[in-house]
Amino acid sequence: MIDLLDSKILKRLEALQLKSRKSFLGSRQGQHRSIRKGHGLEFDDHRSYAPGDDYRHIDWAVYGRTDRIYIKQFREEQDLSVSILVDSSKSMVFTEEKFSYSKSLGLALSYTALNNGDNVSFTFLGNEKRIPKISGIKLFNRLVKQVEETKTITSFTWQNAIRSAMQSKRSPGICYLISDFLCELDPVFTSLDFLRAKGFELSLIQIQDEQEVNFKDIGSFNVADSETGETIELSLDSSSLNEYKKIYNKHFELLELYCRKSNINLIPVTTNEKLGDVLFDKFLNKGLIG
Repeated sequence: MIDLLDSKILKRLEALQLKSRKSFLGSRQGQHRSIRKGHGLEFDDHRSYAPGDDYRHIDWAVYGRTDRIYIKQFREEQDLSVSILVDSSKSMVFTEEKFSYSKSLGLALSYTALNNGDNVSFTFLGNEKRIPKISGIKLFNRLVKQVEETKTITSFTWQNAIRSAMQSKRSPGICYLISDFLCELDPVFTSLDFLRAKGFELSLIQIQDEQEVNFKDIGSFNVADSETGETIELSLDSSSLNEYKKIYNKHFELLELYCRKSNINLIPVTTNEKLGDVLFDKFLNKGLIG
Protein backbone atom coordinates (compact mmCIF):
# COMPACT_ATOMS: atom_id res chain seq x y z
CA MET A 1 0.00 0.00 0.00
CA ILE A 2 1.10 3.58 -0.62
CA ASP A 3 3.20 4.60 2.40
CA LEU A 4 1.24 7.73 3.34
CA LEU A 5 -2.03 5.82 3.69
CA ASP A 6 -1.48 3.75 6.84
CA SER A 7 -3.92 1.61 8.81
CA LYS A 8 -4.52 4.32 11.44
CA ILE A 9 -5.78 6.74 8.79
CA LEU A 10 -8.01 4.09 7.24
CA LYS A 11 -9.47 3.28 10.67
CA ARG A 12 -10.38 6.93 11.26
CA LEU A 13 -11.93 7.17 7.80
CA GLU A 14 -14.29 4.30 8.63
CA ALA A 15 -16.21 6.61 10.97
CA LEU A 16 -16.71 9.23 8.23
CA GLN A 17 -18.46 9.60 4.90
CA LEU A 18 -18.14 11.89 1.90
CA LYS A 19 -20.40 14.93 2.15
CA SER A 20 -22.28 16.62 -0.67
CA ARG A 21 -24.07 19.96 -0.68
CA LYS A 22 -26.91 18.64 -2.83
CA SER A 23 -28.77 15.38 -3.32
CA PHE A 24 -28.19 13.06 -6.25
CA LEU A 25 -30.22 10.27 -7.78
CA GLY A 26 -28.43 7.08 -6.82
CA SER A 27 -28.57 3.69 -8.48
CA ARG A 28 -29.18 1.52 -5.41
CA GLN A 29 -29.57 1.62 -1.63
CA GLY A 30 -26.80 3.46 0.18
CA GLN A 31 -26.23 5.98 2.96
CA HIS A 32 -26.86 9.34 1.28
CA ARG A 33 -30.00 11.39 0.84
CA SER A 34 -31.42 11.02 -2.65
CA ILE A 35 -33.65 13.34 -4.66
CA ARG A 36 -35.90 10.30 -5.22
CA LYS A 37 -39.02 10.20 -3.06
CA GLY A 38 -39.70 6.76 -1.61
CA HIS A 39 -40.46 4.85 1.54
CA GLY A 40 -37.14 5.10 3.34
CA LEU A 41 -36.56 5.91 7.00
CA GLU A 42 -36.19 9.70 6.80
CA PHE A 43 -39.38 11.77 6.67
CA ASP A 44 -39.30 14.41 3.94
CA ASP A 45 -42.72 15.99 3.29
CA HIS A 46 -46.49 15.58 2.99
CA ARG A 47 -48.71 15.52 -0.08
CA SER A 48 -52.46 15.22 -0.55
CA TYR A 49 -53.92 11.74 -0.71
CA ALA A 50 -54.68 10.41 -4.20
CA PRO A 51 -56.72 7.30 -5.11
CA GLY A 52 -54.46 4.24 -5.11
CA ASP A 53 -52.06 5.55 -2.43
CA ASP A 54 -51.06 3.09 0.27
CA TYR A 55 -53.28 3.84 3.28
CA ARG A 56 -50.43 2.79 5.59
CA HIS A 57 -48.68 6.08 4.74
CA ILE A 58 -51.60 8.27 5.75
CA ASP A 59 -50.63 10.72 8.50
CA TRP A 60 -53.55 10.27 10.90
CA ALA A 61 -52.25 12.93 13.28
CA VAL A 62 -52.49 15.54 10.52
CA TYR A 63 -55.95 14.21 9.60
CA GLY A 64 -57.08 14.67 13.19
CA ARG A 65 -55.97 18.32 13.18
CA THR A 66 -57.09 19.32 9.68
CA ASP A 67 -59.79 16.80 8.72
CA ARG A 68 -57.81 16.30 5.47
CA ILE A 69 -55.97 13.21 4.34
CA TYR A 70 -52.24 13.58 3.68
CA ILE A 71 -49.64 11.01 2.72
CA LYS A 72 -46.21 10.90 4.36
CA GLN A 73 -43.28 11.01 1.95
CA PHE A 74 -39.83 9.75 2.84
CA ARG A 75 -36.39 10.41 1.49
CA GLU A 76 -34.71 7.31 0.14
CA GLU A 77 -31.14 6.57 1.12
CA GLN A 78 -29.05 6.05 -2.01
CA ASP A 79 -25.48 5.32 -2.98
CA LEU A 80 -23.37 8.18 -4.29
CA SER A 81 -21.45 8.24 -7.57
CA VAL A 82 -17.91 9.38 -6.77
CA SER A 83 -15.39 10.34 -9.46
CA ILE A 84 -11.69 10.73 -8.58
CA LEU A 85 -9.73 12.48 -11.34
CA VAL A 86 -5.95 12.70 -10.92
CA ASP A 87 -3.67 14.76 -13.14
CA SER A 88 -1.01 12.38 -14.50
CA SER A 89 1.08 14.90 -16.46
CA LYS A 90 4.84 15.12 -15.89
CA SER A 91 4.66 18.23 -13.72
CA MET A 92 3.08 15.98 -11.08
CA VAL A 93 6.47 14.35 -10.53
CA PHE A 94 8.36 17.60 -9.86
CA THR A 95 9.35 15.61 -6.78
CA GLU A 96 8.63 11.95 -6.04
CA GLU A 97 6.27 12.89 -3.22
CA LYS A 98 3.93 14.97 -5.36
CA PHE A 99 2.36 12.23 -7.47
CA SER A 100 2.44 9.73 -4.61
CA TYR A 101 0.69 12.24 -2.33
CA SER A 102 -2.00 12.81 -4.99
CA LYS A 103 -2.58 9.06 -5.26
CA SER A 104 -2.87 8.77 -1.47
CA LEU A 105 -5.49 11.53 -1.29
CA GLY A 106 -7.47 9.92 -4.09
CA LEU A 107 -7.34 6.54 -2.38
CA ALA A 108 -8.37 8.02 0.97
CA LEU A 109 -11.46 9.53 -0.63
CA SER A 110 -12.12 6.23 -2.42
CA TYR A 111 -11.84 4.23 0.80
CA THR A 112 -14.33 6.52 2.54
CA ALA A 113 -16.77 6.19 -0.36
CA LEU A 114 -16.49 2.41 -0.70
CA ASN A 115 -16.83 1.90 3.04
CA ASN A 116 -20.19 3.70 2.88
CA GLY A 117 -21.57 1.73 -0.03
CA ASP A 118 -20.83 4.31 -2.73
CA ASN A 119 -19.38 3.51 -6.14
CA VAL A 120 -16.03 4.94 -7.24
CA SER A 121 -14.52 5.77 -10.61
CA PHE A 122 -10.76 6.47 -10.33
CA THR A 123 -9.23 8.01 -13.46
CA PHE A 124 -5.77 9.31 -14.29
CA LEU A 125 -6.39 12.11 -16.77
CA GLY A 126 -4.77 11.54 -20.13
CA ASN A 127 -3.76 8.00 -19.26
CA GLU A 128 -5.18 5.37 -21.60
CA LYS A 129 -5.11 2.75 -18.85
CA ARG A 130 -8.64 2.53 -17.44
CA ILE A 131 -9.51 1.50 -13.90
CA PRO A 132 -13.03 -0.01 -13.94
CA LYS A 133 -15.70 1.52 -11.69
CA ILE A 134 -15.92 -0.36 -8.41
CA SER A 135 -18.28 -0.66 -5.45
CA GLY A 136 -17.68 -2.57 -2.24
CA ILE A 137 -14.86 -2.15 0.27
CA LYS A 138 -13.55 -5.65 -0.54
CA LEU A 139 -12.24 -4.31 -3.85
CA PHE A 140 -10.18 -1.53 -2.25
CA ASN A 141 -6.88 -3.44 -2.22
CA ARG A 142 -7.29 -4.17 -5.93
CA LEU A 143 -7.79 -0.43 -6.53
CA VAL A 144 -4.65 0.35 -4.51
CA LYS A 145 -2.59 -2.00 -6.68
CA GLN A 146 -3.91 -0.45 -9.91
CA VAL A 147 -3.28 3.08 -8.64
CA GLU A 148 0.24 2.27 -7.47
CA GLU A 149 1.14 0.85 -10.88
CA THR A 150 0.03 3.94 -12.83
CA LYS A 151 2.78 6.26 -14.08
CA THR A 152 2.70 9.83 -15.34
CA ILE A 153 2.53 10.75 -19.03
CA THR A 154 3.98 13.72 -20.90
CA SER A 155 0.87 15.88 -21.31
CA PHE A 156 -2.80 15.78 -22.28
CA THR A 157 -5.62 17.98 -23.55
CA TRP A 158 -7.86 18.91 -20.65
CA GLN A 159 -11.18 19.00 -22.51
CA ASN A 160 -10.58 15.66 -24.22
CA ALA A 161 -9.34 13.99 -21.05
CA ILE A 162 -12.29 15.18 -18.94
CA ARG A 163 -14.89 14.22 -21.54
CA SER A 164 -13.28 10.81 -22.00
CA ALA A 165 -13.20 10.18 -18.25
CA MET A 166 -16.85 11.10 -17.73
CA GLN A 167 -18.45 9.81 -20.92
CA SER A 168 -19.78 6.64 -19.28
CA LYS A 169 -21.43 8.51 -16.38
CA ARG A 170 -25.20 8.09 -16.60
CA SER A 171 -25.92 10.45 -13.72
CA PRO A 172 -23.89 13.12 -11.89
CA GLY A 173 -22.39 12.89 -8.44
CA ILE A 174 -19.36 14.19 -6.58
CA CYS A 175 -16.17 14.79 -8.56
CA TYR A 176 -12.75 15.37 -6.99
CA LEU A 177 -10.06 16.76 -9.29
CA ILE A 178 -6.51 16.43 -7.96
CA SER A 179 -3.86 18.44 -9.84
CA ASP A 180 -1.10 21.00 -9.43
CA PHE A 181 -2.91 23.17 -12.03
CA LEU A 182 0.46 24.34 -13.34
CA CYS A 183 -0.88 24.70 -16.85
CA GLU A 184 -2.88 27.12 -18.96
CA LEU A 185 -6.05 27.69 -16.97
CA ASP A 186 -8.57 28.46 -19.72
CA PRO A 187 -8.82 24.80 -20.86
CA VAL A 188 -9.23 23.79 -17.21
CA PHE A 189 -12.07 26.30 -16.74
CA THR A 190 -13.77 25.07 -19.92
CA SER A 191 -13.55 21.50 -18.64
CA LEU A 192 -14.95 22.47 -15.24
CA ASP A 193 -17.80 24.37 -16.92
CA PHE A 194 -18.62 21.15 -18.80
CA LEU A 195 -18.78 19.17 -15.54
CA ARG A 196 -20.87 21.82 -13.81
CA ALA A 197 -23.32 21.84 -16.71
CA LYS A 198 -23.66 18.07 -16.28
CA GLY A 199 -24.65 18.58 -12.64
CA PHE A 200 -21.48 17.37 -10.89
CA GLU A 201 -20.52 18.80 -7.52
CA LEU A 202 -16.85 19.71 -7.84
CA SER A 203 -13.97 19.87 -5.41
CA LEU A 204 -10.48 20.82 -6.58
CA ILE A 205 -7.45 19.66 -4.60
CA GLN A 206 -4.45 21.74 -5.61
CA ILE A 207 -1.22 19.84 -4.97
CA GLN A 208 1.96 21.87 -4.53
CA ASP A 209 5.47 20.94 -3.55
CA GLU A 210 7.18 23.08 -0.92
CA GLN A 211 9.97 23.89 -3.40
CA GLU A 212 7.42 25.29 -5.85
CA VAL A 213 5.74 27.46 -3.24
CA ASN A 214 8.92 28.81 -1.64
CA PHE A 215 11.38 28.79 -4.53
CA LYS A 216 14.59 30.45 -3.28
CA ASP A 217 17.44 29.43 -5.60
CA ILE A 218 19.46 32.21 -7.26
CA GLY A 219 22.05 31.67 -9.99
CA SER A 220 22.34 30.08 -13.46
CA PHE A 221 20.56 26.80 -14.20
CA ASN A 222 19.69 24.45 -17.02
CA VAL A 223 15.97 23.83 -16.55
CA ALA A 224 13.64 21.46 -18.37
CA ASP A 225 9.93 21.88 -19.04
CA SER A 226 8.39 18.89 -17.27
CA GLU A 227 5.59 18.65 -19.84
CA THR A 228 7.53 19.06 -23.10
CA GLY A 229 11.08 18.18 -22.05
CA GLU A 230 12.40 21.40 -23.63
CA THR A 231 15.60 22.60 -21.90
CA ILE A 232 16.75 26.20 -21.54
CA GLU A 233 19.45 28.06 -19.62
CA LEU A 234 18.01 30.31 -16.94
CA SER A 235 19.62 32.97 -14.76
CA LEU A 236 17.80 34.05 -11.64
CA ASP A 237 18.60 37.02 -9.41
CA SER A 238 16.51 38.49 -6.61
CA SER A 239 14.53 40.63 -9.05
CA SER A 240 13.61 37.76 -11.37
CA LEU A 241 12.83 35.58 -8.36
CA ASN A 242 10.33 38.17 -7.13
CA GLU A 243 8.81 38.27 -10.61
CA TYR A 244 8.44 34.48 -10.55
CA LYS A 245 6.59 34.66 -7.23
CA LYS A 246 4.23 37.34 -8.58
CA ILE A 247 3.39 35.27 -11.66
CA TYR A 248 2.98 32.12 -9.56
CA ASN A 249 0.67 33.83 -7.08
CA LYS A 250 -1.34 35.56 -9.83
CA HIS A 251 -1.88 32.20 -11.56
CA PHE A 252 -3.50 30.68 -8.49
CA GLU A 253 -5.43 33.83 -7.64
CA LEU A 254 -7.21 33.35 -10.99
CA LEU A 255 -7.97 29.73 -10.09
CA GLU A 256 -9.27 30.76 -6.67
CA LEU A 257 -11.46 33.49 -8.20
CA TYR A 258 -13.01 31.07 -10.70
CA CYS A 259 -13.77 28.55 -7.96
CA ARG A 260 -15.30 31.17 -5.70
CA LYS A 261 -17.58 32.47 -8.46
CA SER A 262 -18.53 28.91 -9.48
CA ASN A 263 -19.18 27.64 -5.94
CA ILE A 264 -16.42 25.04 -6.26
CA ASN A 265 -14.39 23.80 -3.28
CA LEU A 266 -10.68 24.60 -3.69
CA ILE A 267 -8.29 23.05 -1.20
CA PRO A 268 -4.57 23.93 -1.57
CA VAL A 269 -2.30 21.20 -0.20
CA THR A 270 1.48 21.03 0.03
CA THR A 271 3.35 17.74 0.14
CA ASN A 272 5.05 18.56 3.45
CA GLU A 273 1.67 18.47 5.22
CA LYS A 274 0.81 15.26 7.02
CA LEU A 275 -1.90 13.35 5.19
CA GLY A 276 -3.92 12.96 8.38
CA ASP A 277 -3.90 16.73 8.96
CA VAL A 278 -5.20 17.33 5.44
CA LEU A 279 -7.96 14.72 5.72
CA PHE A 280 -9.13 15.35 9.28
CA ASP A 281 -8.54 19.09 9.39
CA LYS A 282 -8.74 20.70 5.95
CA PHE A 283 -11.23 18.28 4.41
CA LEU A 284 -13.44 18.29 7.51
CA ASN A 285 -13.42 22.09 7.71
CA LYS A 286 -14.27 22.36 4.02
CA GLY A 287 -17.14 19.91 4.40
CA LEU A 288 -15.71 17.29 2.04
CA ILE A 289 -16.02 14.58 4.68
CA GLY A 290 -17.86 14.36 7.96
